[in-house]
Amino acid sequence: MSNNTAQLTTIALFCKAAELGSFSRAAQAMCVTPASVSRGVRRLEDRLGIKLFRRTTRSMSLTDDGRLYFEQCRAAIAQIDDAEKNITG
Repeated sequence: MSNNTAQLTTIALFCKAAELGSFSRAAQAMCVTPASVSRGVRRLEDRLGIKLFRRTTRSMSLTDDGRLYFEQCRAAIAQIDDAEKNITG
């Protein structure tokens, strides 16, 4: 898997977790393990140098930086989806 592909996959996992509010639900939706989602988000946070989620044993929520990143990534993913729809009819 190329570095760009891995980054896009990690961003997609982050967006799904942010959208669903749960690593477990994101994992189920993306057909991966919750540990894969957690590792991917941790790698993304390390790469960016920021925390994207506030995590406790009972809840998870986006940080302010996480919310901004999610909004921008969600828009970028929507553009990619539109591009694919346009090219494939």
